[in-house]
Amino acid sequence: MVIAGLVFAALAAALHVYIFVMESLTWTSARTRATFGISEQEAQATKELAFNQGFYNLFLAIVTVIGIVAVGLGHNAVGAALVFAGVGS
Repeated sequence: MVIAGLVFAALAAALHVYIFVMESLTWTSARTRATFGISEQEAQATKELAFNQGFYNLFLAIVTVIGIVAVGLGHNAVGAALVFAGVGS
């Protein structure tokens, strides 16, 4: 059961990385604008806000991955705390 939870946590971390890419790197592209349903003007106006939000998602992914690694190394309490912090935020 723990392995299944860690697999889902890894999928959540991957989703956070994907969102980071959209918000911080490709925010003004047509595909990302269509995904979020915003116009080009709105994307330009909110570019800095999205950049910040993207890094928030990246840090959640990093915390989750570090937690998964910690559990894999046998540090179950620390790993579980980090995984819960990363996927629970």
